[in-house]
Amino acid sequence: MHKNEADLCVEGINRFLKQNLWMDFEVVSYQQNELVIWGSLSQAYPFEIEIVFSEIYFASLPFQWHADTKKKILKIVEGEAAKSINLYFGVEQDYLIFSFVPEDRAEDTQCLIGAKTIRYKLADTGAS
Repeated sequence: MHKNEADLCVEGINRFLKQNLWMDFEVVSYQQNELVIWGSLSQAYPFEIEIVFSEIYFASLPFQWHADTKKKILKIVEGEAAKSINLYFGVEQDYLIFSFVPEDRAEDTQCLIGAKTIRYKLADTGAS
């Protein structure tokens, strides 16, 4: 996946999340090199958004967290911050570093995922 494709996907995810009052996230599975995260408003419904990361290199995150949808929730880490993370985890070339910003953690805490691709699906429309 080219970075500009990933940027568009992350933009779409953030645009959807901003339409909600809050969002709770949960890692629901990791298998066959895919990490699946659900974002939901209620435990009564499985998810409002499903985010799938593929070709995973690493993940450093809690299994559940809350997010303030008034802020940008998901981003691609770039520049010196990405370089530092790449060196720390020994990330190989062609991986992107994705970062969720959790509401209920310290200001500098990030949920990090090193992956080659990202996609998402909305529960009500199936769009991605």
